[in-house]
Amino acid sequence: MADALRDLITGCRLKVPSEPVMLDALERFKSHPVDFPDAWVAAIAAHQGFAVASFDRDFDRFKDVKRFQPSGA
Repeated sequence: MADALRDLITGCRLKVPSEPVMLDALERFKSHPVDFPDAWVAAIAAHQGFAVASFDRDFDRFKDVKRFQPSGA
């Protein structure tokens, strides 16, 4: 599915906001056992240089994404 979506984005005249981030998210989704929303947040964080505040340890799978656990709760 990730390959088909990548081909749709790159092969057509489909306009996708932040195309490099979306393509990165699709590659992360394909390469790691994570949900697509996690792959997308990881791609955004990596491209923007932000850390991710999350209890979800799936973000630890990405070496270029720093996760920190929120305090409280």
